[in-house]
Amino acid sequence: MLAQFTQNHGQPNSTTLSCSNLSFKIKDQLILNNINLNIPSGKISALIGPNGSGKSTLLKLLTGLITPDQGQIHLNQSELHSIKRKEIAKHIAFLPQRSAIPDQFTVIDLILAGRYPHQGLFKRLQTKDEHIINWVLDVTDMATYRKRHLHQLSGGQQQRAWLAMILAQETSLILLDEPTTYLDIKHQLQMIELIKNLNIKHNKTILWVLHDLNQAIQNSDYLFVLKNGQLTTQGTPKQLITDNKLAETFEITIDSAYYQQQHILVFSK
Repeated sequence: MLAQFTQNHGQPNSTTLSCSNLSFKIKDQLILNNINLNIPSGKISALIGPNGSGKSTLLKLLTGLITPDQGQIHLNQSELHSIKRKEIAKHIAFLPQRSAIPDQFTVIDLILAGRYPHQGLFKRLQTKDEHIINWVLDVTDMATYRKRHLHQLSGGQQQRAWLAMILAQETSLILLDEPTTYLDIKHQLQMIELIKNLNIKHNKTILWVLHDLNQAIQNSDYLFVLKNGQLTTQGTPKQLITDNKLAETFEITIDSAYYQQQHILVFSK
């Protein structure tokens, strides 16, 4: 049964998410201005830009956690803010940079919280819930820690536990705000590989914010570049490296090399 269920995660990805003329301000400060984007289905897209450019705010807008002052967001051609939160959570999963949860929570408690959008009135686990739970434990390599309390886990294990929770939502679209932050290089690479496998093996559409430009260009199919609250450019990594748009956005000199079929960026002032 589990093998049959996991195969279903490779079906064509039909969820679409886009925004048009999107603007957002806090008091009188304009945080995002006239953003237009369409997240490529079945691909890994990165949202990059200097600190304070509005990346995290844009993710919150796209998930419906905050409301834009202007513009529209469409989920599967429907206006996002006309859709109930529980229904949105069946289509979009979001992992912020930091999440607070009581220390007494175990890994399995966290994963069960991710099943909330699919639970009925009495919140009883069904056979499908059990299959999903086993799948997310397997794909995140957290089965050994299922009864472990969160405060007993390492940083890398905690991040995998949070990822397991949002995978339990059973969405085809996953938004991640700097999922490698606070991790050492070994666990950064493990997290990136895990997320890439979700895209390749299970056809998840990914939109992630990454701080490291090399990680972004080496592990993403498409890039959206923000600066001062505006979407300055977008395209494939090769396109943006070739036309020097990344260097202009970050106001640095970027030299590019090609090693083992990957671009390597070298930065200087």
